[in-house]
Amino acid sequence: MAIRKDVEFFDVSIASSAERFLGLIDLSIYTINRRGEYILGETDAEKVMERFASLVNTYRDGAISERDQADVLLKIEQDLVFDEDWIVPEYRQTAFKMSVYIKHPSTLKVLDGLFAYDQLVRNLTILQWNGKVDQVRIDQARHHERQALSKIHQFAGSSLIGLNRRARPVTKP
Repeated sequence: MAIRKDVEFFDVSIASSAERFLGLIDLSIYTINRRGEYILGETDAEKVMERFASLVNTYRDGAISERDQADVLLKIEQDLVFDEDWIVPEYRQTAFKMSVYIKHPSTLKVLDGLFAYDQLVRNLTILQWNGKVDQVRIDQARHHERQALSKIHQFAGSSLIGLNRRARPVTKP
């Protein structure tokens, strides 16, 4: 079973991360959770799932923390400026919009992180348009997101490969 989530990202970099990494991460977490104990044993499967949980929580918590800091900064800066002097740019269209089917609850945490990073980039862009942050700060947020999600993706890929290797019997020529 899976749940359907309609997702929409506006920043191209964040959308790219979602499109590129989310599927394998969800598949890996689901597969190891479902089959890992039979192939790896209870202890090893538990260790792998704990590692996933740690990576996912670090990703989500970091995204939410950065977004919340940007929210506070945006509110403070906006309160200091007269409304007519504050510029609020808008996205012309979404960069990624589709329905995704999620097989494991941990993937929802990854989505929470992606949404938080998308909002972070939006807030930082508004601040940049108003001269409060530099483009470098926006680029850092995008880079940090990609780096953190890449760690989860790499672990997901190597975990699936390891699971597959252990599942197949070794045949000698």
